[in-house]
Amino acid sequence: MNGKKILVTGSPGFIGAYLVIRLLKELSSGTVVSLDNMNNYYEVSLKEWRLLPILKASNGVADTNELFIRSYQMMQMFEKKASSSALDKTAAIVSPRAQTVEEAEETYAEMKIGKVAQLVMRPILESGHLSDREVLQLQSKAYCNEVLNLNFPLLVKADTAFDKARYYSEPVNINGIDYMMCSQWIERPENNDRPFLMQWIREHQ
Repeated sequence: MNGKKILVTGSPGFIGAYLVIRLLKELSSGTVVSLDNMNNYYEVSLKEWRLLPILKASNGVADTNELFIRSYQMMQMFEKKASSSALDKTAAIVSPRAQTVEEAEETYAEMKIGKVAQLVMRPILESGHLSDREVLQLQSKAYCNEVLNLNFPLLVKADTAFDKARYYSEPVNINGIDYMMCSQWIERPENNDRPFLMQWIREHQ
């Protein structure tokens, strides 16, 4: 897809955000356009938070007026007419180049580790690319302690008994089965989970 213009709709969603970042990382040329109407079907602040790494990866576009202008440019690109009111809540981000692995990691450097886990790790888990063995391993406390430095299993089945205070409230669906993902990520000098998480992400992206 190098050299092409790629439109991604629903970019503030888990899958959309992951897809845009993946495209920015892998394309050597071309343009990626990220589009969403930012409705309040669910928490808008969560959508805005998911857009942050995309905004940073696309030369820091964050000004509302500039976003509007780019939305209009995208509209012209597809030769469609639309009123300004239809674009009022539209966020479009255009990136002229790919994002390197180093830049991707720099994008997340200022984000809390738990946010990185939810934004990047969750879509990987839900992508269906993990083997049954890997999914089973991520339910092992010993394995997760060794690989992710976690003190709890990364995944527990949603229909089993577990400590809800240790897991995010939104389930992760892997191959049709709902799991809960551990929220106990620590980032302190004496106990830092970030290098383990970033290594896992590098190996699975």
